[in-house]
Order: sequence, then structure tokens, then C-alpha cells
Amino acid sequence: MVSDEEWLDNAVSGRVERAGAPIVQLPGPRPAAPPPHDSAGVAHQPECRSHDERLADTLLGLLPFGDAQGVTTDREIARWRQRSQHLVSPHAGSAAAVIGSLLAVQAENPSQSAWAVASRAQHRDAAELEALLDRGSVVRTHVLRPTWHFVAAQDIGWLLELTASRIRPLIARQLGDSHGLAGAGLDRVTSVVLQALSEQPDQTREQLADCLRGQGVEPRGQMLMLLLALLELDRLICSGRRLAGAHTYAAFADRVPSSRRLDRDEALAELALRYFTGHGPATERDLAYWATLTLSDVRRGRTQVGDRLASFEHDGRTFWHAPDESPPGECGAPTGHLLQILDEVYRGYQDSRMVLDSEGIVPSGRETAIGMALVDARMVARMKRSIGRRVVFEITPYNGTLEPSHRSSVEQVRRGRGGQGGGLRRDHRPRRPRPRAQAGVLSGVLLGEWGRSTKQGQVEEFRVYRTRKGKYAVHLKRSKGWTTDKPPGEKPDTGWRSWIGDWSSDAGWGVIPAESTLTVADSLEELKEILPAGLYDIVAAVADQAPIEDLDI
Repeated sequence: MVSDEEWLDNAVSGRVERAGAPIVQLPGPRPAAPPPHDSAGVAHQPECRSHDERLADTLLGLLPFGDAQGVTTDREIARWRQRSQHLVSPHAGSAAAVIGSLLAVQAENPSQSAWAVASRAQHRDAAELEALLDRGSVVRTHVLRPTWHFVAAQDIGWLLELTASRIRPLIARQLGDSHGLAGAGLDRVTSVVLQALSEQPDQTREQLADCLRGQGVEPRGQMLMLLLALLELDRLICSGRRLAGAHTYAAFADRVPSSRRLDRDEALAELALRYFTGHGPATERDLAYWATLTLSDVRRGRTQVGDRLASFEHDGRTFWHAPDESPPGECGAPTGHLLQILDEVYRGYQDSRMVLDSEGIVPSGRETAIGMALVDARMVARMKRSIGRRVVFEITPYNGTLEPSHRSSVEQVRRGRGGQGGGLRRDHRPRRPRPRAQAGVLSGVLLGEWGRSTKQGQVEEFRVYRTRKGKYAVHLKRSKGWTTDKPPGEKPDTGWRSWIGDWSSDAGWGVIPAESTLTVADSLEELKEILPAGLYDIVAAVADQAPIEDLDI
């Protein structure tokens, strides 16, 4: 046994002995900065240092990796998360491995969520996830937060049992306050849905709506959506086999005949371990948001698995992650990503989400874009993805223009060489020729309007309509705008300067063309992600009003 003084001497020389174990060689402490250079570029040799000075540096080096050594930055954390989530090499071996690693993947929009899973897998084949869903190995259901997620069937039971009690009262209150469904009335419509699914599994929402109408219940507004979400939280129904590509519902007991059972403490520990290893580095508040749990519950779970996690301090917060890991030294491959704003790399956090904006260029407040362009773990532009005969990406840089290196990374993704976007493979089967699209007229009820201006001098006008099928159509009209040739990294003018401009002789500018877009959302949840906060509040307040009846006059 060595004395404390001998152990410290060994530590200074990079050798440590504990409790009779053999002496092991430790890596020396990482320097806080490279040695200074003179004007000729020659490195200065460090001066001789005392035993006490070397001891202090060595002990500092043994502290958790982070701000103690001044090496962890927002960018490093964002890069680290991309690696934890398999967005960079090495990717996960399969779609099932992606979902198992992340525990749950937010999945409001099925095609965009399939894209999120494929972006993390070695083989980007849409059929792989579709087969998992059809077999019931993965379910798409409401869990964690009041929204859909992809979850492995073996995990959905304990995850719902742990978290459903936090969000069920919110949905039950909406059903009662807005639709008068509670007590016997709620039991009645529940029985209608469960009976319909027992007689014919794998029914769409529209088919279940017809079943309710057949029993004299008119599912107005968001009533059926809320009812089905409530039944999902109660583990009575979940996703069924797809019907012509459409989401269906089936009895939970039929689709998930067996699932892991954990008591509450075991479930809290499992949740903490899976989240911090699959999403880390992350904070306790990030997990509390992600799972809709209290901080006390999060800490209770994290404490149980503390010996299986590691942590560091950064920006006044503690970040937890898988042990034996450190920040990536450089950007992973691919460098560029085009992802939906609901992707786990963004929506999987709240407390520390904006480590993705290490340069501070993303406008504060609600993110209005439905997608984002990432380069080297930094948000550099808004993104909109459209699928027709080919996949089209519309990129709107936050700084008005992309740096050449950023443009190259984004273009690689656009062309499918970066691993995302156009790289999602499907089986190619002969298709019947489609008739040429004809000009049409949108028929719907206007629910709200909104206007605002942008930093590029554009005026945006939003109009939201409820369609005949109960969906939400968002018409966005943007006026012509302007952009300048300011050097990369220099922020564009704002306020009155953006209107006056820079009229020096060597100034240059470009014109952003006017455009109009029409986006259709299936639910208020999806609509919330694409509207300004003020307009969403207006629409949500009137969305449950009865639709105007079409009269034959």
C-alpha cells in the first residue's frame, strides 16, 4: 500500500496505484492551449516548473472532462450528440437499432420521421421501417409528450406506464371541456372504437369516424384525434398495419402481446440510462422535457445509474453521457444534414437545444421553418423539403448567404451523396401514369390570418384554413426580398439599416423572388410546428368549432 504522498508523486509522473492494484500509466493532462509561437512561427519551449505546479496541473487533468480544462464548447457538445445519435459515422446497423438506441423517435409526420430514422442507419431503405411497423416490432403511438413517437414494442409498455399519467389529464380535460366527453359519454365512444377494432383491426381514423357516426356520434373538430390519443395512453389501442400507406389503429393487446414490465424505480433508471447514452451529452432538464417528468423523478432515475454514466460541467450546467467517451476532435461524416425541425437532434432537448446555434445566428423565438440545414453540427439555414417526381430542398440561409464550404456540404446532401435526403431508397415499381394536375380551388373555412416582416425585407402573410376532411391548410405568401454580399460571418443589417442599405460604390445585392406555398397539416400538433405562435393561438381557440355545413342551395 502506498501513502497519499507517494500516490500524488506517482500521479505527477502519470502513474497511479490504488489499493494494491498494479501501477498503470495514465495519459498526461490535455494542455489548455498550444505553446506560444514567436513572429517566425517557432514554438517557445516551456520553462521548468516546480513539483507543486506540476502536481496542480495533474490533479486538474484528473477532473471530469469539461469546463475545468476549458475545452468543452457548444460546438463540441453538438458534434458529440450527432455521434451519439448516429447521424455521423458510425451509423446504426438497422432501423430497429436506431429506434432502440434513441428509445423513442418523434413521429408526427410518418414520411419525415421515416427519413429521420433512415438518416441514422447504414442502409437507408424505407421498406425496413415499414416492415417493422407492419409486423408490430415497432409501434407509432402517443407517448412521452402528447404526440406520436416510434417505439420498439418491447419498450412501449413500461414507457407508457411510467409517463402516461403526466399527459393523460391534459387530453382528458380537452375532451371534456371542448367536446363534453367524460364519464358515461366517454365510456360509450370508447366501447364503439374498441368493438370496431375487435371486429376489423387496422382501421384508419376516417373509418373509425364512420363507425362513430353509425352509432349517432358526430366526431367534430379534434374530438376523434383526442379520443384515440387517450386510448393509446391507456394502452387500449396503438398503430396497426398500414392500409395503402395510411396510418391505422388496432387493439394494443393484439399488437403488443408481451412487453417488458418494470416497477417505477426500474423504469426511471432505464429511462435515464437509455436517454443519456442515446442522446447525451444532455442535462436533467432536457430529459424532464423529453419525457414530461418532474426533475425529482429524473434525478431519482439518474442517481440509480450514476455509476454507469459520466458527466462534465459546461455553461453552469451538468451534462450526462455514456462513460468512456469524449468530445469528437473534428467534424464527423457526413458534415451536412437536411433534417426536419422535429428531428431528435433538435426536439430531443429543450434546456440545451441551442448548442446547435453556436454562432448565434438563429432568430430567437419560435422556429417557423419545418426543416433545418446543419453543417458541422451548426444550424446554418431553414429548409423545406418537397416530394414529387423528385425530392426538392429549398434552403434559406439565416445569414442571407451560405459560406462556400457550407454550400458544398448542403449540395452534397441535396444530391444524395451526404447520406440524407435524396438517399432514402424505396423499391421502384411500375406506376400508372398520373393525369396532369389541373388548376383547382381550395375549399375550406378560414380560421386565422397573420402578417410579419423578415430581416431580408420580405413581408409574410399567413392564412390557415380547415379543409373538408378536417385537415389544416396553411397558405403562406412571401413578397420579394433582398440580400447583400456581406462577407461570411458578418451579420446582415437589421432595423432601419436594412431599409437604407449600404450604398457604397462596391456594394452588391441580390433579389429573393416572391413565392407562395401551401402546406397541409393533419393535426393541431403538426400545425403548431409551422405557424407563428400568435397565429397558432388564434387557430387553436377556434379549431373545435363546428364546421360550416354544406347546403344544397
